[in-house]
Amino acid sequence: MKVACVLIVLIASGVAFGSGVALPFADGFEIYAVGSAPSPPWERHYNAASIVTDEQAFDGGQSYKLTSAVGWSDSASVDVVFPDAFSYEVACRVQSGKAGAGQFEYDGGMVYNHNDVWFNDGGYITFHGTQVTPCALDTWYRVVVAIVGFCGEDATADVVVYDAGGSELGALHGVPAETMDDVNQCQFVLHTGSAEVGVAYFDSVSIAPAVGLPGTLIPLDPGWNMIGDTCPDGQPHRIGACRILACCGAYSWDDSVSGGMVQGTVYAYQPGAGYLVLGADDWFTEGRGYWVLNSSGRMLLLHVPYLELVGTYRPMWETEGTALGADVVCPVGDTVYLAASVLGDSPAHVEIEVVDTTNPSAPAWSCDVQTGGSSPNDLPTRIDDMEVLGDRLFSSPGCLRVAALTLVPPAVCGGYDDFVPYSVRYLGMDVQGDYLYAADHWGPLNVFSISTPCSPALVHAVGLSGYPHDVVARGDVAFAISTNTLSVLDIADPGTASVVCSSATGGKVSRLALNGDYAYVGTWDPPGVDVFDISAPCDPAPVLERSVPTSAAVSGLASADGLLFVAVPDCGLDVFDVSDPADPRFVMTYDTPGRPVHVAVQGRYVYVADEAAGMLIISW
Repeated sequence: MKVACVLIVLIASGVAFGSGVALPFADGFEIYAVGSAPSPPWERHYNAASIVTDEQAFDGGQSYKLTSAVGWSDSASVDVVFPDAFSYEVACRVQSGKAGAGQFEYDGGMVYNHNDVWFNDGGYITFHGTQVTPCALDTWYRVVVAIVGFCGEDATADVVVYDAGGSELGALHGVPAETMDDVNQCQFVLHTGSAEVGVAYFDSVSIAPAVGLPGTLIPLDPGWNMIGDTCPDGQPHRIGACRILACCGAYSWDDSVSGGMVQGTVYAYQPGAGYLVLGADDWFTEGRGYWVLNSSGRMLLLHVPYLELVGTYRPMWETEGTALGADVVCPVGDTVYLAASVLGDSPAHVEIEVVDTTNPSAPAWSCDVQTGGSSPNDLPTRIDDMEVLGDRLFSSPGCLRVAALTLVPPAVCGGYDDFVPYSVRYLGMDVQGDYLYAADHWGPLNVFSISTPCSPALVHAVGLSGYPHDVVARGDVAFAISTNTLSVLDIADPGTASVVCSSATGGKVSRLALNGDYAYVGTWDPPGVDVFDISAPCDPAPVLERSVPTSAAVSGLASADGLLFVAVPDCGLDVFDVSDPADPRFVMTYDTPGRPVHVAVQGRYVYVADEAAGMLIISW
């Protein structure tokens, strides 16, 4: 049974969308306004009550109503930080008068409109005074505006108007737009005209991107700012990973400090300890109040990795029409080799599916590589690891098998050429040069010569303390884990490989990953990740720096760009910040729909073998 885990997704102001794409309206205004007034971070300006009524609802949901009279208007706005290029989208239905939407500068009660769209402006929809298309009262329209060069001298805009069915009604391309250099407060506004009685309804508002970064935005005032007594999103944040937002940009913490936007020293008040002095390498965590001195920044962006499910692929035993569970993922370029097996107590069947991930949101089957040997008894019940070297795929089912694959194009696949029945189960493998290192769970660490890939030859066996689980080769050294030990092997001559030194782990081991001068050992009893300093592998032996608890037992590890992804079958995907490799900090748990048993990272995508839920492709 999978325990409850929470994925916290925090997005900066703005929802990405594709400008110029004819899509039917979505009732998306609820993310900003529910009930009788806009919800935070939208703010009301001027007077007059706003009413949301089901009678005027669009697409079966709610729409936001603004009214005006002679001499005053009604409006709602939200703070944003506009980069040099941005887009916005809004749907509007005018009942009487006229209504506008766009970005403005709000400074001490004075409003300066910039790059705004007006609905029913003399019977037209207009952009910055230029007519786009005629319009009528009591009719829904959607407008998409894309601005380029907003922070320069020559800004231009593309404007497209659609009807409720998604058909284009009119457009402007490359028309002049206004720039903004030095503003006190940038906002996006919905408003009605002030020269006449007006009633208008708004829906489907998107601003993309206010900043192209995930995280939690905290407004900053000039001077000292208090950031609560806990992190607003409940997650720890490294101070140096935060950004400062000002008009036309999101700046790194270091650049913000050197540029004089903020002071580099942050003060934290901790009950019983008084004020603590913190810097870029320290963390915003719960249980403290933080003080940040701001000079010219608009907002503080607390940055956490933002994981988003992009695509899902479900393996299938086509001849039987039986769904398979995803066991191991091995991404290579735009192809993923996916080991899959029958779920539950059904007859055993294992195959490797070749999946085209050119479009990560729509992974597609290319072909299968059958894993059967020369007789039914050769059929394994599960594959535990795979490695690709050149045009060969090596896998570790019940007996070591070598698949001959033509990787380009991925749709052309061969079968298994040969197998070597040396083992009951290889849990982990690594390939380096002409040698394959395989951790035989019931035996030694075997070293195979693969100079002739389809005829692997066992050249050496190294005994380890306990049951071998995983191995990673690096130059003349290999690191192997077994039961509760991390061993360092001399593999300068693979044919005479031997253990040079070893260290006890903090628990019973499962998987191994390296990150610079550190080794991460996943454990299942107790569940966690052990961190070893391997900068001088045997002078002295690897030093256990610390053990970091995980949500449950670990079955897979993958490290990339300062993050460590940990597959925890009974919970989800644990994510750690390892920008300081010796001090992993828990960031979040991504709750997958199945049981994550294996994980791999390539580029900005995380590939997860999620058993019954198939393969997940997650962007970060």
